[in-house]
Amino acid sequence: NASFGGAPTWSSNGGPYGGTCLDFDGTDDKLSISSINTGSGGLEITDKMTVSVWVKSGTSTWSASGSIVSKRHSFILHPSRTTKTISFRKYTGVSNVEGKAEFTPSEDITDWHLYTGTYDGSTVKIYFDGDLKASTSSTGTINNDAGGPIQFAVDDFNGSRYFDGKMSDIRIYNRALLADE
Repeated sequence: NASFGGAPTWSSNGGPYGGTCLDFDGTDDKLSISSINTGSGGLEITDKMTVSVWVKSGTSTWSASGSIVSKRHSFILHPSRTTKTISFRKYTGVSNVEGKAEFTPSEDITDWHLYTGTYDGSTVKIYFDGDLKASTSSTGTINNDAGGPIQFAVDDFNGSRYFDGKMSDIRIYNRALLADE
């Protein structure tokens, strides 16, 4: 049940290593998968998870907050607008961020980079190009958002913060990948 908002551009060879990607304009482009149950009976994301995506920003700092992968009230891969800071957050309740790993890369974010957030039941981590950059202790079950969409390139907090750049190879797992994976 995926749908596009706006008109993101598909490229068969513009992604990392010459692969495919979607180019989002930062104005109204997004990808949504509606009515996703993140918990039991759905994606089975309850106490462990991974979100991983190749990203190439269209601007030297992030164009919008919270706009890469957003299943707010469960998890979010969250850039911070006008900075290069990015975080991975897990929620234990509707508005309770209970675990956030955050860092600011020195590298140029207009180049392709792999951003990965994990939660293994005791620690929230964020990786950049496969290297662990930040972690924080956190326990508890990930909040089950039983009906809302997963949004890509827009923050589902208010639906008006759009990502400007490219994404490729978006993956969500119901387990915490290890560093070598």
